[in-house]
Amino acid sequence: MRFPFKLFKVKNYPNKHWCDNIGWVMVEVLHSIVVQVMKFALDKANVFALSCNEFTSIDNYSWLSIHGYTIQNWTKDPMLLSVEHLVDGFTM
Repeated sequence: MRFPFKLFKVKNYPNKHWCDNIGWVMVEVLHSIVVQVMKFALDKANVFALSCNEFTSIDNYSWLSIHGYTIQNWTKDPMLLSVEHLVDGFTM
């Protein structure tokens, strides 16, 4: 990834602490922060509700969306907990 950025002269391109999987590293860090925030919200909540829905993506894959919400001080805060792949897509 370094070569295309330098070739197109991208401004403010980092020269240190860069690797090809930096995007995944950032996602992992953001995920850990989201998990911490959700745990904190669950600890403070008066009510927690959990539900799931099945949906089909445009490429005919079936997915299960697991989501919930907390209620504290009459405020409802939704949270997406997981999206799970159910079955393989349609093939011809």
